[in-house]
Amino acid sequence: YCKKIVRRYTIIDWCVYRPNSNGNGKGIYKFNQVIKVVDNAKPIISCEELSFSSGTECGLSGFVLTASGLDAGSCADDLVWEARIDIDGDNQFEYELNPSFDGSTVSAIVNEIIPSGNYNVWWKATDGCGNSDQKVCSFEIVDEKAPRAQCISGITTTLMNTTGEVSVWAQDFDLEGKS
Repeated sequence: YCKKIVRRYTIIDWCVYRPNSNGNGKGIYKFNQVIKVVDNAKPIISCEELSFSSGTECGLSGFVLTASGLDAGSCADDLVWEARIDIDGDNQFEYELNPSFDGSTVSAIVNEIIPSGNYNVWWKATDGCGNSDQKVCSFEIVDEKAPRAQCISGITTTLMNTTGEVSVWAQDFDLEGKS
């Protein structure tokens, strides 16, 4: 059992009990009722794949990951949640989150800057009787920042006398490749 409730009853038979007597105990009866709560039902976690836009940045922070939890057992009011993020898919969790639970939905704010990519969040819910469930859900941060060319400005050349054409290679304009 995971919880124990003890109720103490006192019954007085007023036909026999004498309150001002020497306390011989006649007419007063005491009884303890013990209720043991047994709960083997584990919580159930569900979550969906989430997608976030990084906007014009290369990463994102301040976004909220969510899941839902249900516990049909007797200890449902005592769910304790854990949440962790696995950045590189090695089942080692780089970030531990501080989730909050409102009775059906759990949410966790990610305050770290997470670069664009696909990741996993690990959720675990444990009820007051020690029963637990865990689930791994994926989320992605979509890179919506357009690439930007880094070019050298001011390149000049002459046209070929016979055709009026010139060949210019893209690498001639690439600022990243020049030192």
